[in-house]
Amino acid sequence: MKVEDRDDLFVSLVVGTADRSVEVIRLLDSFADLQDRDFEVILVDQNEHVEFKLISEKYGEKYPLKYLRFPEKNASKARNFGAAAAAGEWIGFPDDDCVYTLDTLRELKKSIKETSADIITGAILDFNNKLLSNTYRYSCILSIFNVVGRVSEPCFFLKKNVFKELGGFDVTFGPGSQNYAGEGMELGVKAVKMNKKLFFNSEMQVLHPNKMEDLKTVDYSVVYKYSFANGLAIVSHFKMYAYYFFIKDCAFFLPRIVLRPRPYKGKFLFIRIRGLYDGIIMRRPARFKYVEAGVQ
Repeated sequence: MKVEDRDDLFVSLVVGTADRSVEVIRLLDSFADLQDRDFEVILVDQNEHVEFKLISEKYGEKYPLKYLRFPEKNASKARNFGAAAAAGEWIGFPDDDCVYTLDTLRELKKSIKETSADIITGAILDFNNKLLSNTYRYSCILSIFNVVGRVSEPCFFLKKNVFKELGGFDVTFGPGSQNYAGEGMELGVKAVKMNKKLFFNSEMQVLHPNKMEDLKTVDYSVVYKYSFANGLAIVSHFKMYAYYFFIKDCAFFLPRIVLRPRPYKGKFLFIRIRGLYDGIIMRRPARFKYVEAGVQ
């Protein structure tokens, strides 16, 4: 099925992939299960040794799929590259290790119809259908005061013209960049600053591995890097709010560290706060034992 033969494309799903294979096939299978076929998939292959061209041809018989090669492992650059080839009115950016539910795109359409928003975000669940964050519990219009924690790339959709107006993803954020993560947060905060209408739909859901489930084995450098990038993303557009958010985070988490000490939970929360603080003040520590594999 060739995308050129379609004139009713609603959404382009840009999937940048690097160093994964089984997970990508699982995601492509989930697209095949969707009843509505007014979408296209743009697979941006960043792999050095595994090529998805033959696999993409197989799935291209089930739904419109464009296969693109990108020579650099940088998630934001790859997504921008794929978005430039998008034919849909809307664009989404599913992670290559996530899975769409049967209702993901249905809920997207419902939100667009009911809210006329420029950007729609949704909830992330693990593969046991457990919410990855308590911030996903209820739907709401997003502002600078509640956007943090409700913008995540796997369940993030926006109008193509709005994506262009925002300048796409900042390539200094995200995997493969100097800041490792925070690309969705930076784009969402920038959209708020530019007075775009954002809506969070708790019923629009995507499944994704919970990489923070076991705090005994979690990579704490990743915890730090995510927090650092989020702090940097916020302060880049709303400096005063960044300090407010840091104080609010400290007020919420520090009593839990002190009054209800749990070895690994306390460690997790401390590193999260430390990363957020360093991101907000734009400090890249020369040495920090949880950052040895992190931000340099």
